[in-house]
Amino acid sequence: MGMHVIFLIVVSLFAATLALENSNPFRVWLNKTGNNTDQATDPSWNNTDADPSFVLVHYGRKIYYIESILQANYFQAFQYCRYHGMQLLTISSQAETDFLKGQIEKLGKHTFWTSGSKLSDGTNWSWMSTGNHITYTNWHPGEPTMVNEDCIEIHIYDNGYLQWNDFVCSERINFICETFSTTNGFDLMTELNKTSTTLKLTTR
Repeated sequence: MGMHVIFLIVVSLFAATLALENSNPFRVWLNKTGNNTDQATDPSWNNTDADPSFVLVHYGRKIYYIESILQANYFQAFQYCRYHGMQLLTISSQAETDFLKGQIEKLGKHTFWTSGSKLSDGTNWSWMSTGNHITYTNWHPGEPTMVNEDCIEIHIYDNGYLQWNDFVCSERINFICETFSTTNGFDLMTELNKTSTTLKLTTR
C-alpha cells in the first residue's frame, strides 16, 4: 500500500470524524440523551427514528452492533465503530452470512456497510478493519462492477440471499460494527449510552 494512499485514507477518516454527528437525526438523538442516562432500557426510546438501535447479537466469538436506524457513509461508519472500541464488519464464512441475514431480516432492513473495500490500491479487495485480504466472497451475480464503487455493502436481494455489492463509499446506509467475546457486553452497551456526553457537535 503506497504511503500516499494510506495518507489519503487517514485524512478521509479524520475529515469524517463522526461527521455523522452533524446529521439531523443524530443531533436530535444527542439532544435527547442529554438528560437521560438510561436510554437503552427506557421503553420510550423504542419508538423514534432518531435513536440508535442498541442491538447487540452474539455469534461464535463475535458480538455485533447492528445499527439499523442511523445511516452513515463508509468513512463515518468506520470511524463510529472505532470510536466505540469496535470495528466495521468483516465476514469470513457462509455460516456467518446466514446468521447475519437472520438478524437483519428481524429488523426489516436490507443494506449495511462492511469494512470491505479496494481503497488501498484501487484493485484488490481487503477488510480495512483488519488489513487482511478478502478470501471468502459472496458477491451478487454481476458484481463487483468496479466502476467508481470502492466499498462493500451487504444487501438482501429479491432472490432471498444476503450477498455483496460494491457501492459508492460516500452513500449513506446502515452499518454493522463488531467486536469479540472478550469484550464485556454490558460495558459496551454502557459506552454506547455515553455517546451524548462523550461526543461533541462540531459548530461551524
